[in-house]
Amino acid sequence: MSLFYIITLIILVIGLFIFIYLGKCIRTINDSVESVSDSTTERVKMFDNMKRPNFFRRIYLKWNFEWRHLPRDIKIGLTNLYKWFNLIWSDRNWDHIYLLQMMKFKIEQMANYHESRQFYVGWENNVKWMRTSSRLLDKMIDSVYESEYIDYYDMDVYNKPSDREGFVEIEFETTWEDLDTYINRYPLQIDKVKTQYKKLKGTEVNFDNEDDKKYFAILLSNHNQKRCQTLLFKILNEKLQHWWD
Repeated sequence: MSLFYIITLIILVIGLFIFIYLGKCIRTINDSVESVSDSTTERVKMFDNMKRPNFFRRIYLKWNFEWRHLPRDIKIGLTNLYKWFNLIWSDRNWDHIYLLQMMKFKIEQMANYHESRQFYVGWENNVKWMRTSSRLLDKMIDSVYESEYIDYYDMDVYNKPSDREGFVEIEFETTWEDLDTYINRYPLQIDKVKTQYKKLKGTEVNFDNEDDKKYFAILLSNHNQKRCQTLLFKILNEKLQHWWD
């Protein structure tokens, strides 16, 4: 039994010396940092001349800044794998839509995080712009503006024999259209699209001509889709750096 007490005492003494030594190392580092001048040159010299921390100091730093957070990091990593699995599984490289889907998912996750934490002044404004960006990404992914004009006309499709053997010709007949209503929804964009139309066609648009009106509506829809994209990246350019907790 006496041997047990002796070994225990030796372990306690060794532990005490290690504790005192670590405390001395920490005080030495702190004193060195506090004594550094505000001068950039002196700060650089201090770090250049600083010796590599000893083994116990390195262990302490590893524990304090890395190892003690390992369970949390594993939990977050596994959660991320679960959340992103379906999106990554269905990802393909042949279309920009997949990139937009990833951006939308990430921005939504950030918005949910900031909204739940409410950890700083101004989080409401950041979440508002995140939600706005997500809605714009929805419109880009679904090509909402690009196909909007289709809702304002209807047509029948006919097949007829072709002069070429084995082929058929397709004819389209407009049965209903209200493209004037669609075009007039965007009065501020009409002049811009007229300029684009003239560059492409070399002539002014004739709204009394069904084909001209339809082509103008297509240009307007493409113009609005690009405006959506421009607005999205303008928001990201101005707001993205503020999205941190």
